[in-house]
Amino acid sequence: MFSRYLSHFPKEYEPSQQQIKLIRGVEKAFNNGKKFVICCAPTGTGKSFLAKTLSGLGSRPNETFINSVNTYAAYKQDFAGNYINEVDCLSQPPFGTFALTITKSLQDQYLKLFPDTDILKGKSNYICDVDPNFDVETAPCVLVSKIRDECWEKNRCPYYNARNQSLLSNFSVLNYKMFLALPNHVKRKNFIICDEASELEEELVKRFSAEVVYDRLKQYDISFSSLITDNKDKTRAWIYDLIFNVSEQINSLINRVNKKQRTLSQPEKIKLQYLKNLHNSLTMVDSLWKDCEFVIDKDSKKVTITPLKADRLTKFIFNHADNVLLMSATIIDHVNFAKTLGIKDYEYVEVESDFNPQKSPIYVSSQNKLNYKNLTSKLK
Repeated sequence: MFSRYLSHFPKEYEPSQQQIKLIRGVEKAFNNGKKFVICCAPTGTGKSFLAKTLSGLGSRPNETFINSVNTYAAYKQDFAGNYINEVDCLSQPPFGTFALTITKSLQDQYLKLFPDTDILKGKSNYICDVDPNFDVETAPCVLVSKIRDECWEKNRCPYYNARNQSLLSNFSVLNYKMFLALPNHVKRKNFIICDEASELEEELVKRFSAEVVYDRLKQYDISFSSLITDNKDKTRAWIYDLIFNVSEQINSLINRVNKKQRTLSQPEKIKLQYLKNLHNSLTMVDSLWKDCEFVIDKDSKKVTITPLKADRLTKFIFNHADNVLLMSATIIDHVNFAKTLGIKDYEYVEVESDFNPQKSPIYVSSQNKLNYKNLTSKLK
């Protein structure tokens, strides 16, 4: 029986029987109208080949969207921080595939297997082309938008070039944090593959949590009061005040640097990065306060704000794709796994391990009791 999906399997490789079974199962589910497929396959099965196969089924970006990204029109904002061309971008059809991973090493693994893959990492992984003493996270353009605009016009920034390329690519691999940081209107896809999906709940909870350490606030001269209440409304007001005070410090630092027309010192870079991260995490918590229940853990040294559940957070990934494939080698109970992520209608596909225990038997010895002191001598 002809399989349209299998016809897009990477040409350089021959699919195994397990991969064929997985691909046919995913194809059947998506063809039957399922948006979600949960795939459990042992390590070594080659699940990344399944992701690459799906990328061949996606459509291409149209010229309007390509031009909007390449000219940076997609990123232009008004005085209030709203994206001017957001509606125009959202009116363009979705295309291509994003594979999301948990680590940079897994991104590199995809690139090693499939050299035509585009990967996008965080700004700290790219060196500024204007001043190589800085990475893009703390480059001069962070403080002076005019420098950034000039780099955009000349296409000289390695990070922004990689971002544009990955957004327009047929197959891009990002980590979850990078994907969640992208503007919503530029990341709509035919397929999103959540690799290492058993870690997805933890990734989402981590992304939408905030930690406030009082000593760090004192170190960076941020005005604050200790949180002593358990009242939800008063806690939110405390968060809002802290957001305002952190913003004041960020603006003060930027204005001070701009007036003296100089770049950041190393301590100032560390301070600015901390303030920006804290501001982003607190702003995210505040924006989700009504929709997501948070657990507040506080003591005399710090306050930790953590989402209780991830089912209200998965929309920040799932809403950006026509179809979602969640892959892992360690999905023990797919029913509870789906419930945890707020998935109600899905198809489950799995294959058994083809590991032959007779070729690599495991022997258990009761003759030697190993401990730290005798480990080296007993294993000789």
